[in-house]
Amino acid sequence: MTHSIKTASCAILGLALLLPGEGAAQVAPASSTGLTISGFISATMYAQNQPFGLFTQGQAANTAPPVERTEDRWFHGGDVRNTRLSLRFFREQDDDWITSATFEVDLFGGFASNEPFGDEMPIPRLRLAYADLSNGTTTLRIGQMWSPSFGAVPNSLSHIAFPLGYGSGGVIGWRFPGIAVHHTLASGEDGPLTRLQVAALAGSWSHVTGGAGPTFPSAGEAGLFPQLEARLDVAGEAEFGAWNAYVVGHIDQKDPDGIGVDGGQDPLTGTALEVGGKVVPGPVTLQGNLYYGQAVGQLLAAITQVGDYDGVGGWAQIGYRLSDRVSLWAFGGMDDARDGGATLPVGARDKNQILSAMFRYDLPGYSMGLEWLNANTDFVGVAESTSATQISVSVFYAF
Repeated sequence: MTHSIKTASCAILGLALLLPGEGAAQVAPASSTGLTISGFISATMYAQNQPFGLFTQGQAANTAPPVERTEDRWFHGGDVRNTRLSLRFFREQDDDWITSATFEVDLFGGFASNEPFGDEMPIPRLRLAYADLSNGTTTLRIGQMWSPSFGAVPNSLSHIAFPLGYGSGGVIGWRFPGIAVHHTLASGEDGPLTRLQVAALAGSWSHVTGGAGPTFPSAGEAGLFPQLEARLDVAGEAEFGAWNAYVVGHIDQKDPDGIGVDGGQDPLTGTALEVGGKVVPGPVTLQGNLYYGQAVGQLLAAITQVGDYDGVGGWAQIGYRLSDRVSLWAFGGMDDARDGGATLPVGARDKNQILSAMFRYDLPGYSMGLEWLNANTDFVGVAESTSATQISVSVFYAF
């Protein structure tokens, strides 16, 4: 649920409170501008029988650790890092054009310190920051946005910023600065709603010898070949209920030598193909996604590993609504990082499988959920897979 503020005075007040000193003097007349504030509070209390690997614990748990604990296994914790704030500013222009901007943050930027109070002070991080120029049919988007490869998202109250299976069970895609065009091919009045997205996004890869850190260009940014993606979405209504489907293609090129160096290494080309969709026949929801990718670890493919590896993954989820307030959900996802043009090193994640079940209770703008999550991970050079289990209770309040 969102609340739109339509007057200039309220827009200026909102800017002053949320973004001190930024742009308040540039607000246009009340009849043509607006500010939408939305977001949610998310809190999870959890118990785990192992520390999870990859993304950390709690609301980010997705893979098992390389080595299982054998003694004193269970521990508990609390996590509020899913909590999110989104601001959308918009202004009507001449000739039916609208300009708008989106700014979104959550709390997954790490912790303030390793001291006893550090885990109660998560650091905000930027998620989205882009501006749109739109006439209702075509939108030009510039800034940091989701890549088109970020498709359907599994239903969960504990795993939102890091969805179930994200980078670990078939869910891929990430946020990058770039330029994108969204165009509606068919409005849906006489058939399915059809939309096309094309995007040129900043390159991304590991840092090469000679420089490191966010200010030094990575191998993905070396050269002039960006990440290119195209996505086709189709949605409609049938006798059995609503449905949608999408297909995404990706290509990029990395320079393993980095900038200013001719080390003789060939460019590394990354490619990916992804399909997914959802059907909602009555009280049932069925959704899922499949992908195949080569050297696209920057999209969190190949179990979020950077290298010339094949990544193959997929997930499926079924939900059943018992009433307007009560629903049951089951999820299964798998990601397999196979050897491609390079060999997975010892200790690398070879395969990951996730199972999850959720009991969900909904009120308008408010939800509670009880969830069980289990991850099983195979590592190269390790004889047996490791396992980790989480049980959680979450609350979600949208505003």
